[in-house]
Amino acid sequence: MDAHTALLFAFIANLLGLIACSYYAFWLKRAPLYHPMVLFLIYFLLGYVYRPLADWIQGYSEIWIHDGVFPTAADIFYATFISIVGLFSFVFIPPLLNKSIHDRLDIWPTRFAVTRPVVFWPVVTLIGLVGVISAVGGLANTNSATISQFVSEQQLTGGFQLVGVSGYATLGQEFIPAIIFVLLLKSGISRTNLVLVVGFMLLRLYEGTERSGFLAMAFAFLLAMMLRSGTKYLRFRYIVLIVVLLATFDVLGGDRLAVQDIVTGNKTVSDIVSEYQFGRGATLPLSDVHEFDSSTLVTMLVPERTGYNWFSQYMRLFIWPIPRQIWPDKPVLTSRIVWMRYGNFFGQTMSMMGDAYTNFGFASLVLVMAVYGTGLSWLYKRAQSTASPILFGANAVFAIYAPLLFRDGEVGAYYWIFSWIAVIIALCVAGRIRVQRKYGLKWRTVLPPLKDPESVTLHPITRPARVSGFVPRQNGVNLPRSTIELNP
Repeated sequence: MDAHTALLFAFIANLLGLIACSYYAFWLKRAPLYHPMVLFLIYFLLGYVYRPLADWIQGYSEIWIHDGVFPTAADIFYATFISIVGLFSFVFIPPLLNKSIHDRLDIWPTRFAVTRPVVFWPVVTLIGLVGVISAVGGLANTNSATISQFVSEQQLTGGFQLVGVSGYATLGQEFIPAIIFVLLLKSGISRTNLVLVVGFMLLRLYEGTERSGFLAMAFAFLLAMMLRSGTKYLRFRYIVLIVVLLATFDVLGGDRLAVQDIVTGNKTVSDIVSEYQFGRGATLPLSDVHEFDSSTLVTMLVPERTGYNWFSQYMRLFIWPIPRQIWPDKPVLTSRIVWMRYGNFFGQTMSMMGDAYTNFGFASLVLVMAVYGTGLSWLYKRAQSTASPILFGANAVFAIYAPLLFRDGEVGAYYWIFSWIAVIIALCVAGRIRVQRKYGLKWRTVLPPLKDPESVTLHPITRPARVSGFVPRQNGVNLPRSTIELNP
């Protein structure tokens, strides 16, 4: 069997694995769209089912041609096996470790309530001002040939570093969408919030940097609406919005300055469309989603040619916060494997599964995927009934950035995740935000559990919490106000 036919086999095998996991997630567990298990299934659909099918239809893989590395049929078979093992490790190992971790996954309609607005709004203004200053600094000059005023250079390891400016100068841009997300959980779809959402997305489209930025804002908007309403799945009009966003993501992949050129008059919409058709017209949509192709290269090269990473890439999390004023020669990447030595791996992501495999092969793939599947599912279970807005918000941030986390690997995604969580912590503390859930027709504040109460547990698998204004009754007798479990 040749490599082209092996791609069809990869599509069929990965599709069958996806169907098995989808049956478990949707039919047996009734998992909502924003549960990490479902988010990973969507990612697997695009990156590991659609991608080999697209390569088979086209007759080639753009990534393999670009990198100058061409897997054999045996390499594709092994990559398919690794893909399915990674999928099953993420989905099925967590319930083996905790049998109730995927049970009763509904979340009551939830919103944020600000109890100290006199402090909340000044802090929102201050953090928002920092974000605006950072965003304005990132805007490109109209005649600039580079994306934004920040210049970057590539190191021999394949990583990029900013030149002439600290990375902290760009960090504030991530504060704005985090603030908007908190406001959406607080007030829902208001005119002000809609203006903020649309305005930030247009800003990111104009900048041409970080395509994930406008997608994250869109996902945050959809997630906030689903959490406030208690809906598990998207309505049709929101699905159309996601399709439009993915199409925009694909177009910007070919020309990051497309929107800027249209606004400044350098190009027309027809020019952008013509360039897109010329540059990517021969390929199927979402050509930047190449997870299976990248994972195949990883399993082909590791460890025979590259050796193992032994988790060295995760050191980047500890190096990133150190300013270059203190460490001028700070490396961008800490990975033991330098991919540029083995092909033209320019600006290429390895995916979470590929990155996990580089540590020490098959065993590290199972370990890392099981840890993430269990950890994210555990965080979701805590968020179901928690009285902490910080914990609830942290779970939401991981859901918002799940596509980036799964696609780019965890090290890159944590830059944005930590930024959002820091803003959420600041706003929750400043405004003394409380979590409110809607039981029946009334919104009730969820209070922290009492230290040693007499408890009434309606659903013992989840963490207890008190609800304001609710007096339980058992056999017609009022019970003490105590720890009450009110999950579905």
